[in-house]
Order: sequence, then structure tokens, then C-alpha cells
Amino acid sequence: MDTLLSFSPEEEMAALTAECFAADYGVLMKTAELMHKHVPSVESIGGYARIDNFYDKTEEQLRNLASAGYSNPYIGVESGYPCISLMFFVDLYPRFKI
Repeated sequence: MDTLLSFSPEEEMAALTAECFAADYGVLMKTAELMHKHVPSVESIGGYARIDNFYDKTEEQLRNLASAGYSNPYIGVESGYPCISLMFFVDLYPRFKI
């Protein structure tokens, strides 16, 4: 992981890097092992993710990741296309019309 940012070391540690859940299953498990070893008070590991970051992981691997502490992924919908972003904006703010 490039950067580790602790929001509240007693409760959660967020692994902040571009889509940390895109990492290989083995890398994620080793990272969790090291986090728990060096900061034993960490109960939950969170990070940013896209839904396709989970396609290459089996159901068993996802359950193992959750057991290792990866129980708080932030899955977002983003688009670099202005027309797509505008559609989301209009849905959130219906008083604006296209």
C-alpha cells in the first residue's frame, strides 16, 4: 500500500491508494496481517474500490478478506464522461434541467 491513513487507530484504518482493492488477494491478506501485527487495535480496514475490483476474487476469498478486517470498502460510481456525470447530477438535484 502506498499510504496508510489512520482515522481512528482503535477502530479503523483506511488503506488509501488508488483502488487498493484492485490488489491481488495475497497482497491484501499480507497487508492485513501486517496491519494487525503493527497496529493490533485496528478492527476494520477500509479503502476505495470499484465494483470490478472484486471480479477476480472468489466468494471464499471475499469472506476471508472480510474476516481479515476488510469490512468497509467504499464502492463508488465515477465517470470521467461529462454527459454521465451530468445525468448523476440531475438525478441528485432535480430542479436542474438538461
